[in-house]
Amino acid sequence: MSGPALVNLQVTLFVGKVVSSVNLLFAFSQILLEIKLKLHEEHIPLSPHSFQPPGTPLSLDIPSPAAGALRSRPQIPPRGRSFLATNPRDDQLALIQLINCRSTLDSDVDGHRYLDIIETVIRGCGLDPNFIRDGKYPIHLAVERGDIALLRVLVHNGARISVLDNVPSKDERETPLRIATRKDSKELAQILLEEGPDPPLNADPATPATPTTAIVRANAHSGGGQPALWFASGHGALPQVFQLLISLGPEVINHICADPRLPTALWAAAAMNQIAVATTLLNAGADPRIPAEGNSTLLHKVNWPVFDALYPLLLDHGAAPNTPDAQGRQPLHLAARAGHLAACEALLGRDGVDVDARDGEGATPLMYAARAGCLRVVRALVARHGADAALRDGEGDDAFAGACALGRVGVATFLLGRQVRGEDGVLRDRDVDVENVKGRSALGLAARGGHVGMVRRLIELGADCGTVPVEDAGAELDLSKPELAALADEIRGLLQVESGTSSGVGVERRKGSGR
Repeated sequence: MSGPALVNLQVTLFVGKVVSSVNLLFAFSQILLEIKLKLHEEHIPLSPHSFQPPGTPLSLDIPSPAAGALRSRPQIPPRGRSFLATNPRDDQLALIQLINCRSTLDSDVDGHRYLDIIETVIRGCGLDPNFIRDGKYPIHLAVERGDIALLRVLVHNGARISVLDNVPSKDERETPLRIATRKDSKELAQILLEEGPDPPLNADPATPATPTTAIVRANAHSGGGQPALWFASGHGALPQVFQLLISLGPEVINHICADPRLPTALWAAAAMNQIAVATTLLNAGADPRIPAEGNSTLLHKVNWPVFDALYPLLLDHGAAPNTPDAQGRQPLHLAARAGHLAACEALLGRDGVDVDARDGEGATPLMYAARAGCLRVVRALVARHGADAALRDGEGDDAFAGACALGRVGVATFLLGRQVRGEDGVLRDRDVDVENVKGRSALGLAARGGHVGMVRRLIELGADCGTVPVEDAGAELDLSKPELAALADEIRGLLQVESGTSSGVGVERRKGSGR
């Protein structure tokens, strides 16, 4: 064999521990042959090497320049064709096979030597480490296995940090950082955030500063559109990576993800009832004013399990207590409807919160509470905070009418017993028979809704049955159901008796408030 002086590099492979497949070991041998060809400037003819039995040293004669290159780890040359196979895809497959046998080789080949080989194959042979096989890139394999050394080699040799896997059996595609977060490995996450070449974030030094590389990587989305911190916040039991990510500051903490329902890490923590995580995020600078779809804020989520513990924290950290959602509802509207008296009191104690604020249809918090039958909240809004019970919504219904329409007997009785201020500013007893814009009285609304108890109570309080058409009884019920048809018949009977139509004898009409 002619050419430069050759040195003999002995690489010992215990074949039985490397793989049970002859083909995989042969692929590894071919990779080493490729190193010889690629790194030596003169393509020296090589005699073929036959496969040796297990335990037999595999002798490869590598030219001295190539051996030196193995040790010095040359800079990445322009990507070129490899001689490993006639198909470039086969070259990449050989690299994947070499990575896959990492754990087996480590027991027989010095770990540093193995990483030298991997790096030299990528750099010297021009193989792209961003090759997907079975839905995973080499960087995903390294992170899943917790192989810190291999991950560093890949990151420093061009592996894309935020690439998504594509495994059909997984519910959601993941970035390497998402996998490291799921494993709660701070070491893996730090490599993915901080090491490797920086992308050209800002080529012009005169332009404003752009986000740092770590922030850009941290905010990369998974297949579901969420960054790693969003995932960590929702799961709660991932303290190491969670603390690492929030240390990057508000640009990561308040990053808006692609899920409009839960746009930030704070939303994810709240939705999953992670109050400790939410508290940490707020203390670290999470913005509680960021809205979700429909312009709702976390203060609107009064029915979430976390709300009782969360709303004081939100208010203390600057949440806007009077932000309307897409339907014009402020947090006070929803707290009143939910019967959450403590939240109502807390909201009304903040500047800018109007007890008579109107939603998009003109309804006030008092109307919401009355319709929901929340008597304690109704009493507090009227008696302590001066809510105006005479206000009407777009349909011309006030809080009393709304309570009657939904059969809220206790609330209706309380409101009817309160004087209301007329347009002239004078307080008067409420007229039980006032009609809305559709010409329906409170009794008519109760009758249409099939609320027998409410109808009885209004009649006791002096409502005029003669203003309610008998055919309106149960008009909003599904009368094909026997039990609902029976309610309608009962209401019809009450209206006929009280109006005197069934007996032909007039019944003295009751008026006034019934007090």
